[in-house]
Amino acid sequence: MEINDIEVIAQNNLEKALQVIEKSGVRQAWESIGATVNQVGSMAMGLLMKHRDIDFHIYTDKLDIVESFKAIQKICANSAVSRMEYRNLADTEEACLEFHIWFMHDNEEW
Repeated sequence: MEINDIEVIAQNNLEKALQVIEKSGVRQAWESIGATVNQVGSMAMGLLMKHRDIDFHIYTDKLDIVESFKAIQKICANSAVSRMEYRNLADTEEACLEFHIWFMHDNEEW
């Protein structure tokens, strides 16, 4: 595979990822509870290749499970969400809540 091929794949995946973000409403859902949404990972670096991962770090003034689930509820109401995983890491060194959502777009799982 040549560099140009890699660049084309990354650009095509970036365009699809942006569509997924828009259709999922993930940013709006988190912002509706006052959270700050930051793009991180391979997509943020323009290196989205084989794995269709869209990663965000979400920041709120306080760690609030109920408020977090209000945002997740809005996202999961979308019929394109195929599954969701949650981990409560509040009492660990990570001190966070971790959510993973799988979203179907153009017959591909993101």
